Amino acid sequence: MDINLLAVLLAAIAMFAFGAFYYTVIFGKLWSKMHGFDKLSKTKQEEMMSKMTPIYIAQFVVTLLGALMLAKLITLVPDYSPYTLAFIVWLGFAVPAHASDVLFSNTESKWQLKKILVTSFATLGYLLIAALIFDALS
Repeated sequence: MDINLLAVLLAAIAMFAFGAFYYTVIFGKLWSKMHGFDKLSKTKQEEMMSKMTPIYIAQFVVTLLGALMLAKLITLVPDYSPYTLAFIVWLGFAVPAHASDVLFSNTESKWQLKKILVTSFATLGYLLIAALIFDALS
């Protein structure tokens, strides 16, 4: 089974859009508090926002890579549904990676569990969105 590159591109776009919504509308205030952005002046916040384009580009590239790898995994293991594979990848790889990242970073202990949950469930959302697109376009 070949990888549908259009589906990969659409999945990456949908994943990226979901991330923007998730980290601004749903968890924007909490994320801002966790990282101390809420304590910065409006001027400093605007200055930081003006420098985000390279970060957004890099994020889209890694999102595209993630979508491509999930698509490849789906083609390698056709007996499993895309949703099951997305869940396995999430639970077996993403959750431990997010937990390790938070636990070994500079995250204040009061935010550690919340940050692990927020980032882990964002990744579950990304993976399930990609699985939905791959399933619909297969």
